[in-house]
Amino acid sequence: MPAVAFKRAYLLDCYFLVYIAAIATSLVNKGL
Repeated sequence: MPAVAFKRAYLLDCYFLVYIAAIATSLVNKGL
């Protein structure tokens, strides 16, 4: 059970990082 929870948290962290990167890229493109 802990392994499943850890994997789920890891996937959420990866998704969150990708989401932040997409927003940052969008802001930079608008800035330029």
